[in-house]
Amino acid sequence: MEARSELDLLVVSRVPVSIQAQLAQVLEATASDIVARVEVIGDPEGISKARGDPGRFRQILRNLISNADRYGGHRIQVRLGITNQTVRIQVADNGAGLPEDEWESIFEPYHRAHPSGSQPAALGIGLSVARNLARLMDGSLAYRRQDHWSVFQLDLPVAAGPQTEHTPAKTATLTGH
Repeated sequence: MEARSELDLLVVSRVPVSIQAQLAQVLEATASDIVARVEVIGDPEGISKARGDPGRFRQILRNLISNADRYGGHRIQVRLGITNQTVRIQVADNGAGLPEDEWESIFEPYHRAHPSGSQPAALGIGLSVARNLARLMDGSLAYRRQDHWSVFQLDLPVAAGPQTEHTPAKTATLTGH
């Protein structure tokens, strides 16, 4: 199954996704000055495959790393792990973070947690789209502040095996919940 977009509909496939391969592709396509600040914690080779859409997974990861670069601190970490049949990917930065009352509102379309003058090209839809994509892949995306780090946590189901390849794709509107 392949991801595609037609008009305002989005089709997301759910197949085994190599976290290692997708992370490598994202980092290869990211500017070298940003990549130099990214520390990968956890063994990408030791992480099970997630069930999701490879292209949409990369889209979420690019968005989170880009946001950490634009709005976060000078250190960026991509933390990899697995827990309870869930592949967990965290993109964290050591920036100032957000007050707790904004932790959910940053996922609303067109919400901007930072003054519009700081990034005039940003529309404020990236996190909303990223969360919707995670949900379409039977996962979740959340924000929290932990130990002086801003942490975006993406959880996706572990790919159970070959039968996962036949899981039907999901279709939704791009801004739907």
